[in-house]
Amino acid sequence: MLQSIKLLLFLILVVQSLLFAQSYELEKIEFSGNKEISSDELMAVIYSEETPWWFYQFLNSFSSMGKGPVYFDSSYIPIDMNAMKAYYSSHGFFKTTISYSYEADTTDHTVVLKYEITENEPAMYGNVNFLGLKEIPENILNRIYAEDKIDRTIPYNQADVEAGIAHTIEILVNRGYMFANHDSTVIIIDTTQNLANVDIYYSTGNRYQISDVQVVKKGSGADDVSEELLRELTDIEKDEYYNLEKIRSSQSRLIRTGLFNSLILDAVKKDTSGNYVPLMVEGNIGNMNEFLPGVLVNDEFNALNVGLNANYIRKNFLGNARKLTLANEIAVADIVDFSFKEFFSDINYVIDGYARVSLKLEQPFLFHQPINGTLENYFQTQTEFGLNRKLYGLKAALEFELPYFTYINQFKPYYNLEFLNYKFNNIPFEEVNLENITVDILSATSALGMQLGSAKANNLYFPTGGMNQLLQMEAAISTVNLTFRGPSIDELVDSGKIPNPSVFDLKDDAMFYKIEYTSALYFPLSNDLTTVFAVKNKIGHVQTFKGDESLIPLNKTFYSGGGSSNRGWRSKALYPRQDIEYWDFSETPDTLRGGTFLYEGSLEYRKRFLESLGVAVFADYGNVWNGYGKFRFDEIAIALGFGFRYYSSIAPFRIDFGFKFYDPYQKKYIWDNWDKRFFKNFEFHFGIGEAF
Repeated sequence: MLQSIKLLLFLILVVQSLLFAQSYELEKIEFSGNKEISSDELMAVIYSEETPWWFYQFLNSFSSMGKGPVYFDSSYIPIDMNAMKAYYSSHGFFKTTISYSYEADTTDHTVVLKYEITENEPAMYGNVNFLGLKEIPENILNRIYAEDKIDRTIPYNQADVEAGIAHTIEILVNRGYMFANHDSTVIIIDTTQNLANVDIYYSTGNRYQISDVQVVKKGSGADDVSEELLRELTDIEKDEYYNLEKIRSSQSRLIRTGLFNSLILDAVKKDTSGNYVPLMVEGNIGNMNEFLPGVLVNDEFNALNVGLNANYIRKNFLGNARKLTLANEIAVADIVDFSFKEFFSDINYVIDGYARVSLKLEQPFLFHQPINGTLENYFQTQTEFGLNRKLYGLKAALEFELPYFTYINQFKPYYNLEFLNYKFNNIPFEEVNLENITVDILSATSALGMQLGSAKANNLYFPTGGMNQLLQMEAAISTVNLTFRGPSIDELVDSGKIPNPSVFDLKDDAMFYKIEYTSALYFPLSNDLTTVFAVKNKIGHVQTFKGDESLIPLNKTFYSGGGSSNRGWRSKALYPRQDIEYWDFSETPDTLRGGTFLYEGSLEYRKRFLESLGVAVFADYGNVWNGYGKFRFDEIAIALGFGFRYYSSIAPFRIDFGFKFYDPYQKKYIWDNWDKRFFKNFEFHFGIGEAF
């Protein structure tokens, strides 16, 4: 009897398929009753598809673009229902039931397919057993249990179980168990208590040690690099236990030297002997000298910059895998706001941009330890809003390699010596108006600092979970020289109005500290990890130990606004509007001096589709002040906007449009501050990588 019913149902589906196939388009698929699993997720799981928009069908009719019509086929319904039930089961909903119906429009020849879902309560975790681990040392077993990733307080979730399995395997392969793997998982459902009992079976295999590190070199530069150097760079010794994480870190270190065109560092598993396995470094080494000219596009200073660059690289400079880089670049800054009309007019138009020359020496393995050392000497001249700044600097840094699983996995102490020089005109001085007077400001700053980071986000390009944090601290001493020049200064001194000429050549110093903290959190909003809610908060403070805060150099102050900051404003458009007092004159805000206290943040909704495309909706907020004591809530700039993303194989590229929702300088909201010229109401930003 049961077989007859199944046969009858099958025949009905076949007849329905014949009636509708190639004649009725599947206009829409509707889901009802689903509360815990979104319709978007279910749509991604099932086999049936909605017919595309007419425009895509039109494109497809004469080109390879777009997509043709999709016709209703009822034979897909059982496949869809099985796929949805499996998806629900993977999230602990073992009692879910699904039914279907469809409506045909004989006039338009379209069908609407409906799935009715009764989810019922999900099963909680019962007993979770790790099997096959009895032979491993107790300290490793204790670590596996201590770092168990399966949260027993939430309903059963297959993804969480798989993440826990992957973490256990990671612990094993990083402690010698090279062939550790997951055999199987058995789920036993206790229907009376609605519990999922989980038995996870592992196979560890033998525990292996490293017998030796073998080197195979090829390529034009093979003779310029010794095998002993490459072995030293791996930092892997004979007899230590096989560690996959350390091998990957060693491979990254070797690649960072720039010596290799291609590189493989791995265990030669076929050559195992007893409990020993050799490692093999096999790579193609390129030329020791490279010259790389190119077009420059970056988002430095939170703005889109376009220009040219040329780099000369000398590899293995004086041995020990040192890399010497001479870099030159010149760029127009903030190209989005570049005024072609003013540029070709008769006015004296000054192009905002920068030119930079740097000489950088890197050594990836310093003091016989996995420490990346850098020493850089640089010069930069930058014009911004008509003010030219010249910056000379020397920076030495040590970047320590830390394990990923530690809370702090980024540590970078550094020393920085910088000389900043700029000048501006028409200075009011002791209530005497002097024309054509120029003040030349030169600051010399010596700073000792460090960066501490915790990178725990689960993806570099499109994070869907986890948290990234970065704390930067530095203590500095700065000496500031001010020199006033102009044809009327001598006349003032001769007339006795200013009796002491030394007042025009001033010098003072200050000691200060600077702290900057940034955090970014990512929360998945869908089980397919295509929808994410991201939150960023950033706070910065700089304050003097000794001396006046006006002596803090411009390049050590804070700004807000730009593509990776508050996107309703252009780069550095948010800064304190108060004058800065120097002895007996005021430096006006036109010099774009930043503030000493920064607070800003972002809320962003991200949606990714078609693998490489995405959209974002965001709210940015923040500003800078001259001291945290001057912070005011009604001075926080708020921007709302949206953007588009293209996720290439290299990095994400983004376009954002930010609207000034609340302007703190005018104390107006967007409805009171709307410009009839539509394009004046928002800022356009191009960026590389996500905003945070």
